[in-house]
Parts: sequence; structure tokens; C-alpha cells
Amino acid sequence: MRATRRAAAEAGGELRVGFEGSTINLLGRAAAEDFARRMPGWRVRMRQNNWFDESSGLASGELDLALWHAPASMAERYAHVPLGTEERWVVLAADHRLAARHEVDAAELWDEPFVAVPEQAGVWRDYWLGAPDRGERPVRIGAVAHNSDEWMAAVACGQGVGFAPRAVGRWAGRPDVRCLPVRGLSPSLVGLFRLPGAAATPAMEAFAESCRLHLEVQFRATGGGRSTTDPGAQTSANGAG
Repeated sequence: MRATRRAAAEAGGELRVGFEGSTINLLGRAAAEDFARRMPGWRVRMRQNNWFDESSGLASGELDLALWHAPASMAERYAHVPLGTEERWVVLAADHRLAARHEVDAAELWDEPFVAVPEQAGVWRDYWLGAPDRGERPVRIGAVAHNSDEWMAAVACGQGVGFAPRAVGRWAGRPDVRCLPVRGLSPSLVGLFRLPGAAATPAMEAFAESCRLHLEVQFRATGGGRSTTDPGAQTSANGAG
């Protein structure tokens, strides 16, 4: 088995990795180059996650790994390598009543209309609408977006607000929206997820190690080269290596 895995690694290939609209900003050239050094002959093919598929293409076999900002429930359902945590921020139109703030409280947002992802996104729809942090407060849907560009356009046009990873600030880069930290909103687990029961290949393990060293998140889960806060043991959950 070891010889077979080694031969497959040496033969080269393609590792298919999904990303969210903002997580691609966390993954720089350094991570890709580090992976190439670890796995000569291999390349990473990045594909934006499908908002109409809760598994983002893992279940259909279109992807090998998905880079997610996830709630704890997803860590229980999928094998994964934890890479750190990142705050969820609110994105709102530049002329919104709260746009001049440096920070907002989650309680100030629950009555706002939200820009939602499609219902087919399953748990992701609820998570990015603030569940379970909003408790029993009902959600007002101002618009439904089918991709990240639509989502940002709807927010910019004042059709609603939305939660996104902190990295969205680098992705947005436009004067008609503001991205603000939120008090009282739980952070996301950042990790590389794969189907439960799927064995980690040498390419997956090499990519995870490259991300541990170069992904620009708060490395509270596993330690890494980009952060000095809360380093921990390099471990994973649900059988991930």
C-alpha cells in the first residue's frame, strides 16, 4: 500500500480544491509554491464552491477538498483538517445607518433584511444568516443571490446586509460597501474538508501542510507560520491526517 501511494504521488496529478468567494484571498502564491515543492508534478486546480450544493462538489466527486469557513456542525459531518478560526464580519452598503461605525453588535442586525444564498445551500444558508447566534429572532430576506458577485451587488444596492469571513474586506475592495467586525457573533472554523470515510492521499496531506504554513488565518486550531496566537498541536478530526 505504501509503495502504491508513493508511486501515485510520484506520477503527478491534479488536486481539485473548492473555495468560497472570500477564502481565495487567504490562499496566496506561497501556499501553491510550497505544495509544488512537496509534490513535484502535481498542481492545484481551484474551483469556486457551488452555492446550489451543500457539499460544494465533494459528494459528486467533482472536488477532492473544500476550503470552508464552517460551523461546528460541518466539522462533525465531514473529515477535515482544521487550519484555524476567522471572525465573521457584517457587510453592508456604504450609506447604511451603521456604516460609519467601527464595530457593530450582533443584536443591532437581527431586524435587518439579509441577502441570502439559495435554499439549496442547506446548512450554509442558515449559517450565513446568523443561526444559531440569532436564537429565535426570525430572518428577514431582502434578496437571494446565486453567486458571490450577485451577493455583493445586492448588499451594495442596499437590498440587505450579510455576514462573511473577515477576509471579505480584501475581496470587496469597493467604495459602496463597508465591512465591519461584529460583537457577539461566533467565529468560523477554517479547514480543508473531505467526505467522511475518504482516506487522505499524499497530495491532500501535502496541501494541508502547505496551508498550515501559509494560509492567512488565525491559527488557533493547529499552529502555523502566519500567527503567533494560541498555537496548538497539529491534529485533525474525523480521521483526517
